[in-house]
Amino acid sequence: MKAALPVVAALALLACLLPFLLLSAYNHPSTDDYCQCIRVHDAPARGETRLEALTARARRTYRTWGGRYVTHVAHALCPIAFDRWDWYRLSSVAICLLFLAALFFLARTANRFLLHAPAGTLFAGAAGLAIVSFARLPAAADGFFWHSGYMAHTFPLVTSLFLCAALIRFFRAETGRGRIASFLLLLLCLFLSVGGDEMAMTITLFLAASVFLIARWEGRVGNGYLAVLLAVAAGSAALEILAPGNAAMIATAGCASVDRSLLPVLSRAIRLAADRTSSWI
Repeated sequence: MKAALPVVAALALLACLLPFLLLSAYNHPSTDDYCQCIRVHDAPARGETRLEALTARARRTYRTWGGRYVTHVAHALCPIAFDRWDWYRLSSVAICLLFLAALFFLARTANRFLLHAPAGTLFAGAAGLAIVSFARLPAAADGFFWHSGYMAHTFPLVTSLFLCAALIRFFRAETGRGRIASFLLLLLCLFLSVGGDEMAMTITLFLAASVFLIARWEGRVGNGYLAVLLAVAAGSAALEILAPGNAAMIATAGCASVDRSLLPVLSRAIRLAADRTSSWI
């Protein structure tokens, strides 16, 4: 029975994943996909480089819409900005496979350094989590088919999974080179996660603060690394929370007399983070 468990898990995962992959062949942009990348698409016609257009678009969105600095750039780089409709369809396949890769990488890392379960059991457990994730998606279109949706929600989840794996590897790395590699991966995933959405920002800040305090309490080595990690997490969160676009969105929503100071900016970011985190839980 144990020998058959990985086979059953693989077949179940394939049956769950296959419809997503097949539907990607019929995927098509919609709504925000067009308006988010139109400036990058039209850049050559205006005598502007795509990099200049991307920078201007991301800066404007940061000032007028919100603080998700990674998501703003990702939205402007939608494949249709380069007239690559085939890339748009392939990107749905890519985000599905990337999510699976992040999930299995975290499971493998946790098993290698913490759990030490049999390989078949590990695969079956990770496959089960993946099946639940795909089957229980609140909105499959947002999660894997709509570029504006999955870059704002699924991609930050992917980077958060890689972040957790890198955190485990950092604590368990036996060599200086392995510790440095894990730390660099940590910093990259942290910056991408915090700039993705408010839920990822909340989880990342909680992880960074928790591991720093625990390591300091237990007197473990590597506190300097963790202090830098916490500082980068706090700085990245400040970059998102203090975005002028947060206050601008509050005013646009009907609060004409809003004071564009720190308080409304913080309140919107905290409210969004609480809503996203509670829905995830």
